[in-house]
Formats: sequence, structure tokens, C-alpha cells
Amino acid sequence: MAKTTTPNMGFVLPDKDEFYDVEVANDNFRKSDTELKKLDDKKVDKVTGKGLSTNDLTNDLKTKYDAAHSHLSNTSNPHQTTAAQVGAIATSQKGAASGVAELDANGKVLSAQLPSYVDDVLEYASKANFPNAGEAGKIYVATNTNLTYRWTGSAYVEISPSLALGETSSTAYRGDKGKQNATNIATLQDALANLISDETIAAAQAAGIDLTV
Repeated sequence: MAKTTTPNMGFVLPDKDEFYDVEVANDNFRKSDTELKKLDDKKVDKVTGKGLSTNDLTNDLKTKYDAAHSHLSNTSNPHQTTAAQVGAIATSQKGAASGVAELDANGKVLSAQLPSYVDDVLEYASKANFPNAGEAGKIYVATNTNLTYRWTGSAYVEISPSLALGETSSTAYRGDKGKQNATNIATLQDALANLISDETIAAAQAAGIDLTV
């Protein structure tokens, strides 16, 4: 009589009126053990901090991934790309003749790379604050006296003492103040003329004094 078996693993199913056969049970266990071992060999153990993916990463793909990552991390220009190819400025042109000026921490062009005429006039609190050695072609101003100096190569020489601005005997008077004084005097004369009677003006003129000026 043919035995009834399960459709997938082929386990023998005893009939309900059969006596228990230990060998049949053992055979079923051996089949189960064999199939479970196959499943165990194919399983993937869970790693803490990592999840499972539907994409299989083969050794070949892993090798290519590592190579691509290494290439992306390479900052030594592996393709030898030039500045001209990407429209950039070569570092060799920074601060070089016929190149580009460099900027300081404030985004300003370094003074050493500016044309000399940009800072030809240098101001200091006093002559005592001038650099020990000056530069030819520069004008040095002592703001405490408003006097200007030039560097001869060995000493500072005053350029034009008479042109120093100020209100002392050794300085020139400011033109804007002088003009304002002249305007004020003219206004005062007009005011005085309006206060003097015609008879006083005529008497003064007879004496050779012109009060209408």
C-alpha cells in the first residue's frame, strides 16, 4: 500500500489506523534537518545598526563602489584638469605680474599690490610717528602740525612750511575761512552804512573819508 506524503518535503503521513513507526518519524526528522540546513546556509544575519536591502551587493559591485568613492575623495586633480578648461584662474597668477590681485581677510586688495599712487599720501599723528626709513615718491603728513614731508633717502625734509594750514604765525590761513571773513566784513559795512545819516556821510566825504565803501 502506497504511503501518503506531504506535497513539498515528502514527509510520510501514517494512516490513522496504523501503529506508530519510529523509523518513519526519524526519516521525516532527517528530511527536515536537511532542508533547514539549506535555509540556514542561505540566511543573512542581522548586523546592529544596519538594515536589509532588496539590492544584492556582489563583490564585483563592492570593488567598483570602493574605486568610485576613492576617486571622488581624490583632491589631487587625478584627471589633470587645467584652470583654462574650467574657466578658473590659475593659482600661479595670484599676486603675479599681469595676473590678479589677492584679497585680505576683509575682502580688500593687499596694499603691497596697489599702484604706488593709491597711497602716495600717508598721514601720521606727528613726525615722531613716521617710519624710521621712508619711501621715495611718498608724501608724509604730520597731522598735529599739518606739515608735509618727503623722504630724501636719509631724512625727512619739510616740503613747504609756508603752505601748512592752521591759524598760527607759522601756518597758512584756510581759504574758506578767509572768504567767509570777507563776506562778513562786507555785510557789516552795509549794516553800518544803513545806520549812518546822509549828513554824516556828506561831512565825512568833505573831510576825505568815504563811509560808503
